[in-house]
Amino acid sequence: MTRAERLRRALAGDDSVGVLFSIWFHFGTQHLPAHRTAAIHVDFFEAYDLDWLKVMSDYRYPMPPGVTEVETVEALGRFTRFPLEAPELAEQLRCLREIRARLGADVPFIETVFNPLGVARRTLRNHLMPLWERHPTAFKNFLESVTETLQSYVKAVAETEAAGIFYSINGIGEDEMSESQFEEWVLPYDLAVMETVAELARQGKFYFNVAHLHGTRLRWQPVFERYPAHAFNWSVHHSPPTLAQARAATRAALVVGIDEIGLTGRTPSEVRRMVRETIARAGRPGLIIGPGCAVPTDTPADLIVAAREACRES
Repeated sequence: MTRAERLRRALAGDDSVGVLFSIWFHFGTQHLPAHRTAAIHVDFFEAYDLDWLKVMSDYRYPMPPGVTEVETVEALGRFTRFPLEAPELAEQLRCLREIRARLGADVPFIETVFNPLGVARRTLRNHLMPLWERHPTAFKNFLESVTETLQSYVKAVAETEAAGIFYSINGIGEDEMSESQFEEWVLPYDLAVMETVAELARQGKFYFNVAHLHGTRLRWQPVFERYPAHAFNWSVHHSPPTLAQARAATRAALVVGIDEIGLTGRTPSEVRRMVRETIARAGRPGLIIGPGCAVPTDTPADLIVAAREACRES
């Protein structure tokens, strides 16, 4: 049975394939060309014999010509829908195609996509809040342009034969914004992107779309109820929902189990126990073991091996 077949069966709730495992961290390859970034991903995948690969998206969002820092409303207003030929988007797509060529058709990988508010945070940085508060119309136009770009981008991702996307949702922490702000500035843009992703799934091009709830004190109910995804991922050790709440809220798979906070100081036996406890509490059907967010880049190799082996022994 191929890895892709095992993953499809696991997502359908078939626990006879065992508990699948993957893990990820930022490789710091934003300065490298696509073929080297792809090679690092493939080396990581093969070194730890993962069941599927999450591709990191460390090339930043494109900037309009002549703009190096978005500190004024004039600069913000220069953002429009970017073509896929924009260097940053094109380089990441080349990376995905190279990963597919190196891994072959039977190994599933998914591409990381930051939601429009996440793109705003990574692009505007410390200028985000002043621009948002002082120029809400321009900020809305910016989010709309990002949404349109991402809708085109995920269609291009599907053409690389990726299994799906890992959709990183920023702005859902109750300590980040009010419910009305979430409804206005996060939800509509996310649903526009995710509906495009869902349509690609209906066409048979994606089968493993993961909604990643980023942060703590999560406003998780609307995400579980309204975001079309095959699986949900969050830091279950630090934020609601509990595993019981998640199981009651969705039939989708759960990608959880590894506490990324303070991971580097743990021992292999502690990591094995962490995985076994998650399996015992959540049950095997529809469970995939993974971290709640990217683990530290200096995570010791023996901890990753311990987590993988705990899954395969379960």
